[in-house]
Amino acid sequence: MGPFGRDGGYTVTTLVPRDGLVPGSYTVRLVCELPADDDSSRGHSFVPVGFVLPALTVSAATGPLTHDIDVPRVVAPPPAKEAR
Repeated sequence: MGPFGRDGGYTVTTLVPRDGLVPGSYTVRLVCELPADDDSSRGHSFVPVGFVLPALTVSAATGPLTHDIDVPRVVAPPPAKEAR
């Protein structure tokens, strides 16, 4: 897994920070959401419903690899209004 930076970039980790991926084929699941207001629900997702990525194949490499993912944008909901 790899957390997103503000610029959308990420570094994948397998066992220790920044170690990358072991060569092989991977199913990729992308999760990018605002946190929920409480623990009983999910937050707002920025990934469209039904968005599926093709399998990712990683070959042996001697340095960093780049994998670009083009995700259609989902707009964030307006901020919740405070109850009065």
